[in-house]
Amino acid sequence: MDFLIFGGIFIFLLSLGFWSLKHSERLEKERRFEELNPIMGQPLLSTEPHVIQKNKSIKHSEPVTASVIVAQPFSTALQNRWAHFFKSKKYYKKEFRKASKLAVIKMQKTANDAHLIVNTRVQTSVLRSNNPLEADRICAVAYGTAITYY
Repeated sequence: MDFLIFGGIFIFLLSLGFWSLKHSERLEKERRFEELNPIMGQPLLSTEPHVIQKNKSIKHSEPVTASVIVAQPFSTALQNRWAHFFKSKKYYKKEFRKASKLAVIKMQKTANDAHLIVNTRVQTSVLRSNNPLEADRICAVAYGTAITYY
């Protein structure tokens, strides 16, 4: 009987520790996104056809790129490996979106004197580790063409 009580307490404490770890990871991610949140005055991103107005002419255009490698928490890596084992469609979906956002924000910051960024693309990939105790990393590369008007 004592074994069941101690086992239940152990499982409860283990799940409470896992929840607090996930909660602190989520708060850290939110803090990082708030730091990298784009500010006003950054170039406009455009993936749609853009018509240049008649009174504006292009002064300068140049390619801009930004790459980001995001280390994911170990708890997320375990969930993704489990999903990969069962061929789930949600495998790394959230992590790809987060890494893509960070890469686009970084690209916008590198082209801060531009008025517009056109033809933007984002590519993502997973960098796997041979060590089973080390989490995989997500790599995102954003690129486009920065246009500056006169």
